[in-house]
Formats: sequence, structure tokens, C-alpha cells
Amino acid sequence: MATTYTIDKYSVSYSSNIYWPRIVLMEGERYVGVLKFIKPNGAALPQDSISDTGYITLYYPIDEFANVIDLLRHEKPMHIWYYGTLPDNGIGTSREPVGEDET
Repeated sequence: MATTYTIDKYSVSYSSNIYWPRIVLMEGERYVGVLKFIKPNGAALPQDSISDTGYITLYYPIDEFANVIDLLRHEKPMHIWYYGTLPDNGIGTSREPVGEDET
């Protein structure tokens, strides 16, 4: 069974030294997930997870940060979903008509 949230707000943390960049996601006023960008493309990433309260943690290569932030800035509605141990956890848009104007 999938857990899915609609993303209404996000915040970006790009700390120095020990923390890799991360994007915290909200549905309304509720924190629903975090995207952690660690390690270069090709390196093994930790397993995605979901807490007992439904908070989703997804891991991405650092090289994908610009792509993900671009989606959050320019697309809506955006969703985060978690299916478990399958490789289908992620974020994305709903179905959109071809040629939809994003302005």
C-alpha cells in the first residue's frame, strides 16, 4: 500500500561541512518528508524509509539536486510517494495534458 502526499510547500537546507543538501516537504502545515542528496551518481544510497507517523525519507545522488529543485519550483501539483522496499519511491507530478503552459 502506497503512502502519498501532495506537496504544498518546501524548504531547502544547504549546510556547510557535515550535512549534505536536503529539501523538507510539507502538505499544508504538516511535515511529510525529506529528500536527502548525498554521494555522487553511481554510489550506493541508503534505503528509503517511512516513520511510524508517515514521514517519508528519500535519498538521491547529489547530482540530482538541480533537477529536483527545478520540479518543485516549476511544476504543480507535486506529490511524494512511498511504496516500501520497491525502487518506485519518489516525487513527481500528476497527469498533465500535453503542451500545458507552465507560466
